[in-house]
Amino acid sequence: MAGAVLLPALLILAGGSAMAATVPAEVPDLPLQKSKGEWAVEARTFRLSTGEAISLYGVRRRRFAGANFYAGEAGAGALTGRRGGYFEGGGAVGVQAAPFQACRSEAYVFSGAAGGGGVQEGGGWLVRPTLALGVAWTPGLHAAAEAGYARFMNGNLRGWTFALSFTYAFWDIQ
Repeated sequence: MAGAVLLPALLILAGGSAMAATVPAEVPDLPLQKSKGEWAVEARTFRLSTGEAISLYGVRRRRFAGANFYAGEAGAGALTGRRGGYFEGGGAVGVQAAPFQACRSEAYVFSGAAGGGGVQEGGGWLVRPTLALGVAWTPGLHAAAEAGYARFMNGNLRGWTFALSFTYAFWDIQ
């Protein structure tokens, strides 16, 4: 009976010793990098030059290069209005600042494809510079009011946009 217990125990110990011998004595240093990122959701209105308004719901992702400059992707689709199939998708580059502790300001330019829902957008290339001013509730969560001007580069549509956005900031470790 003792041999039936002793033999498996010796095999487990011998196997563990062999495994320990194959592990290197030093663990190599892995070059880890952290980078700031943000996800934002927004509710935006776009008043077309024809006087018609479209309400949009969108999502943006920001990847920071340094403390204040970022690039990312964004997309939004029609929520209300007569243009139910309208959609925007593209990229944005911008800069953020914190002039006061809880105050956030931002300037960015969105450029991408937009159209659908019977909007006469021409070729569909939209450029929208935007300014935002907001407040940080916590270090990782803030809200902002935004104002911008959307223009279809080879179409006749253009107009002011106004938005409320909520942003969640985080750190990526790579």
